[in-house]
Amino acid sequence: MTWSSETLRLLGAALWSRLGQPVAANDLLWADSLLGEGGYLWLYDALQRHGALEGGRLQAQGLAAFLGGYADHSDLLWTLPNRESSYAAAILEAIASAEQHLWLVSPYLEQQGMAHLGDELLRALWRGTAISIITHDALEPGSPQARALARLQQEALRVQGTLAIYSAQMEKGLLHAKIVVADRRWGVLGSANLTDPGLRWNVEIGLRFGEQHARAVVAQLEALCRETWLVRIA
Repeated sequence: MTWSSETLRLLGAALWSRLGQPVAANDLLWADSLLGEGGYLWLYDALQRHGALEGGRLQAQGLAAFLGGYADHSDLLWTLPNRESSYAAAILEAIASAEQHLWLVSPYLEQQGMAHLGDELLRALWRGTAISIITHDALEPGSPQARALARLQQEALRVQGTLAIYSAQMEKGLLHAKIVVADRRWGVLGSANLTDPGLRWNVEIGLRFGEQHARAVVAQLEALCRETWLVRIA
C-alpha cells in the first residue's frame, strides 16, 4: 500500500500520539477513515510485522521503521527464481486495495499467471470495483490472452460487474508497458507480464509508485483508450 504525503502525515501524527500506550486492533478503528474499510486490521498487522507493538505497546523504533518504509514511494520489487516474489505480492495488494477502479496493463497474459491473481480479481468484481485491462491479441479466439481472461469475463457477466478489456492492434511498435494502478492512489510498474514466469520464476524488477504518478498514469491510460489502435472487446 502506498499513500499520499497528507495521508502519511495524518497517520503518523495519530500513531505518535499513542506512543507507549497499549494498542489492540480495535484501538485503530479510526484508521479506516484514512485507509478505507478494514484498514485498521491491515495497520495492526503491519505494525506487528515492523516490531512496533512489542509487549502490546506502541514502540518508537518499530513505529519509525514502519512510517519510514511508507514514506518512500518508490520501493523496488522483485521476482527471483525460487524465492518469494515481492513483485507478485505488491500486485495482489494493489488488486485487494482497489475500491473504485483497477487498471491492469500487460502485453502478455496466460492462464497460470492470471490464476495467481484470480481470487483477488474476483473479489474486486464482487465488491463493485471497475476493472480495465489492456493487453495484446485478446481479439483472437483461443489466444493465451483470451483464455486467461475467460473466467474473469464470465464472472463479470454473472455478477453484472464492470470489466473493460482492450486489445492493442498496432501497425508499428508494440504495447510493452506493464502497469497495475489502484484507484489513482498507487501502483506498480516494471518488467513482469502477468504470467506464471513473470510472477514466479523469471528475474523481474518493478517499482511501487504513489498518488502523484498514479494520477498521471491513469490520465494517460484513459487517453490511450480513446485511440483507434486500442479496441475494446468487453
